[in-house]
Amino acid sequence: MKKRAILLAVILTVTVAFQSCKDGAKDTEQDKTVVTPEAQELKEFMLGGMYFINGYGGVTAVEGMIPKTDDAEEMISSYREILIFPFGTDQGSGIKIMFRNMWDIHNKADLEKSMTKLLTVKDTENPHKAWDYARIANNACMGYAAGYLTKEEAKKYISDAFALAQKEFKTWEEYMVDYNKGRVTWDPESEDKEAFDKITAELTKNPKGIYSILPLN
Repeated sequence: MKKRAILLAVILTVTVAFQSCKDGAKDTEQDKTVVTPEAQELKEFMLGGMYFINGYGGVTAVEGMIPKTDDAEEMISSYREILIFPFGTDQGSGIKIMFRNMWDIHNKADLEKSMTKLLTVKDTENPHKAWDYARIANNACMGYAAGYLTKEEAKKYISDAFALAQKEFKTWEEYMVDYNKGRVTWDPESEDKEAFDKITAELTKNPKGIYSILPLN
């Protein structure tokens, strides 16, 4: 799958169990969801999935890249190819330009300072932390592609953000709602508002989508 070429233009401008609904049942036995290490890693990168999927052209475009299957493990494997470190090191020059222009990030130290702030500081003017956690995932992946972070360092930032997101939000839908509020607070006139509203809605409302197969909690 040639994901790097698809994303380049954009950056510059279990076994998992399907939870069955037992309507009216009063069964005291709870379903057990087994999450493999591969699925868990994917869940963590899904924090920034709206950015990555937007980069590929939207939910419909991504679904067209995924083999049609009802097998959860196969779908997880396919989405791992798309969402885990979607930016290639060959895109590093363009990413460095974007970091400088949009974030005033010029090196590893600048990036780590920015990431730590997103992770630990609650902005009183924009308190929507899902917005911060999504940017952590996105910037960690770009930081790796730019050569500022190792894969292990990037994964640590994403994993830390995911742990906090699980505590603050019950579902991906709650997470996406807070993310959208944060994005609009940051830029009410954003040209991407309609695109991200559409993507986040489609991601959380598809019962066969990856955000349903791998719930936040």
